[in-house]
Amino acid sequence: MIIIGITGAMGTGKSTVAGFFTRFGVEVIDADRIARLGMEPHSNVWKKLIDTFGREILVENDRIDRKKLAEIVFTREPRRLKELNSIIHPEVLAAIHSRIAEAEREGIPAVVIDAPLLIEAGLEKACDKIIVVTAGREVQKERIRAAGKFSYGEVRSRTSFQLSPDEKKKKADYIIDN
Repeated sequence: MIIIGITGAMGTGKSTVAGFFTRFGVEVIDADRIARLGMEPHSNVWKKLIDTFGREILVENDRIDRKKLAEIVFTREPRRLKELNSIIHPEVLAAIHSRIAEAEREGIPAVVIDAPLLIEAGLEKACDKIIVVTAGREVQKERIRAAGKFSYGEVRSRTSFQLSPDEKKKKADYIIDN
């Protein structure tokens, strides 16, 4: 089985690129989706996040307010990002490795891992090939604005804690300028 890692900053189109692979019967594993699902109320990750960051990160139905959590680790107390990552990354990595093993047992010929922090989390070691998706800053801004999920300032704050596009490109087997 071939394992392809796709990474890039927000608004570059990495998920769109990953989606193209599904047309060829390739399994796409979305790391962000796994992280979101892992934060469901009363899960192990949820409990650890509440223990670490307090109930202030909760909204109705005991759901984690991801914007509040992001405000803490990206704006108010950036030193706490390591705490957040130490809770979420092991769970996401375990789920990804489990799904890869399952796909191999199912005879799926290739798996794509769509992960913005692919390199930062050490997932590149599991990949046969790495694709870094890039886009011009103005294109990124427009895509982020159109999606309406984050302000560009929030995105800038989040991506400042990631490897730079140039550093990611050094790890790439392929670069897609999207």
